[in-house]
Amino acid sequence: MSTPQQIKKVAAKAAYGTVTPRRIKKAEEEEEEKEVAAGAVTPRRVTSAVTSIVSSNKVIEIYKEVLNNLENKNTIVKVDLQYVRNLGNYESIRVNLGVEDSVREGENANAAMDRVYAFVEKKLIEKMEEIESELKGGK
Repeated sequence: MSTPQQIKKVAAKAAYGTVTPRRIKKAEEEEEEKEVAAGAVTPRRVTSAVTSIVSSNKVIEIYKEVLNNLENKNTIVKVDLQYVRNLGNYESIRVNLGVEDSVREGENANAAMDRVYAFVEKKLIEKMEEIESELKGGK
């Protein structure tokens, strides 16, 4: 790959008729081939790699894999639910329940969230039914 100075020199020579645009391109390709042979990463190689990845939908596959495999043991899911019941006469009763748990082995974050949510929802319903029965029995 040519440096900006080299490109300017070649462009200047081209202006005076000693080098044609085709020769400039060929010189740049030859320079790039030398760098490729030496193992250098060139813009053309990067562009080619990115194009092949995008055209083969690998980016989408990798993104989906990352989302589906959030199996990091450090990932924590937390669910807090609240229920408020108006008792009348400017009184109300409020029940807040919450659970914080980590993602278990073989489970992704979405599955863990669904599991924890179902648990908290079930417990909140149980507690509200207890409270409702106490309120009915107390009146």
